[in-house]
Amino acid sequence: MPAAALGFTGMASLLMYALLLVMPQRGVGTLAGRIVSVDGTPVAGVRVAAVDASDTTTMASLAQTGSDGRYLLENVLAGRYYILGTQDDRPSYYSGAAILSEAKIVSVTGGAAISALDFKFVASSGILRLVRTPSPASGRFFGTVSDTQGKPLQNVAVILSDSQTNARFMTGTNAAGAFEFSDLPVQQLSMEILSPVQTGYKGGGYEQLQASITLRPRETLQEDIRLRLVLADVAQQRPDLYARPVKQTRGPGVIGRVGSGTGPLRTISAQAGPLHYPSGVIPQVDDAIVLQAVIGADGSVLSLRALSPSVNPELVRAAIEAVSRWIFTPMDTSLGVLEQFGTITVDFARNN
Repeated sequence: MPAAALGFTGMASLLMYALLLVMPQRGVGTLAGRIVSVDGTPVAGVRVAAVDASDTTTMASLAQTGSDGRYLLENVLAGRYYILGTQDDRPSYYSGAAILSEAKIVSVTGGAAISALDFKFVASSGILRLVRTPSPASGRFFGTVSDTQGKPLQNVAVILSDSQTNARFMTGTNAAGAFEFSDLPVQQLSMEILSPVQTGYKGGGYEQLQASITLRPRETLQEDIRLRLVLADVAQQRPDLYARPVKQTRGPGVIGRVGSGTGPLRTISAQAGPLHYPSGVIPQVDDAIVLQAVIGADGSVLSLRALSPSVNPELVRAAIEAVSRWIFTPMDTSLGVLEQFGTITVDFARNN
């Protein structure tokens, strides 16, 4: 059985555990620790196991974390073990690893009582690392987006929303999967991660992560995020991590090439039109960037995502940041349509 598929309901594991309970308890030890989330909050209800390092299908002891995140694995025979925590079918390993190959082995001798085996519950996807650093300035948020194997994902849209003012801030990841915001409001924001439309396999794509972030005064926030590939027909198996659902009141919109004035959705923003090339980008024959957009009834841009993962990420980032500030003609909501979607083609002009 692959290590990633380790569970707690297999007959073999239950039988092994039952045998351990009736074996003589001479020379056994205990393992204890605490499991917390990436931001340090205790995680309750995590199923914990001591897994034989030489045979990862064998579990020597089982436990579950309490409200304080603490666990105690008893009657562990002398040997070498991985400590596995599982929640919602997501594994995490001591000392804070998302995959078995990065886990740390704990050696147990007869009668040993090993404590302080604390670790952060790190899933194979989602927010894997969160770091707060004192800073003379506030409102800086940066990080990376990669797949579950650590490969950087470029052209991923990162969207932040302020629920109090309805303001939105958007950018895209570069070739190294990195993104950065500055001068953000110091408060709680909602974050949405949207990979390019044309990604994935078998009709699916990378999961669309949704989470909240809290920006504090005189602090810089960093997060490292991993996305996993999902099939189209199981895209909702983790509803807590998926982005805003498509509304039934959303209608199609022919947004067209910006500046052409075609279609029912017309930009009325003074900034609309061809953009200048970012510094260091060499113009090519066709550098137009196509974005998939959702426009609100008031004409504001609700979300943007790149159409292709392979186009120049510097151009995608520039297009997302510019278009996110554009305003389109407000819609007639008498028919119940509150949002419209379509594609926006953004042209770039050579700097003169």
